[in-house]
Amino acid sequence: MSQVRTALYLRVSTDNQALREVGSLQTQEARLRATVATMPGHVVHRVFCEVGVSGKSLDRPEMRALLAAVRRRELDKVMVVRLDRLCRSLRDFCALQEAFSQHGVQLHSLNESLDTSSVLGRAMVKLLMVFAEFEREQAAVCSR
Repeated sequence: MSQVRTALYLRVSTDNQALREVGSLQTQEARLRATVATMPGHVVHRVFCEVGVSGKSLDRPEMRALLAAVRRRELDKVMVVRLDRLCRSLRDFCALQEAFSQHGVQLHSLNESLDTSSVLGRAMVKLLMVFAEFEREQAAVCSR
């Protein structure tokens, strides 16, 4: 059995979030590593970590590095604690999902247990991303 090369993607949008106990980068990484440890054949191949970066766009250093690794076929799976850690835009999520699919990379989110290989699973993930995008836009309006 070959190893499943798993990337962990961590993100917080503010420096303050990085310091919190719940949702901090350390907590995200610990939860993801603990899950990988329970998955036979899976290894943490690389950790991509963004601090103080919004999920409103894919134009982020670690996201660019993740996508480059996907295109080079260095990864078999990408894991996140929550889908909104990956991005907060439905359009960006669809682009990510397409890139992952084209390169044989699975997406695994701890909080959302959805099978993206089914039509219903893909629809549900897109619905969740609509709400993630809504939350980001609401936060922007409230901070003005």
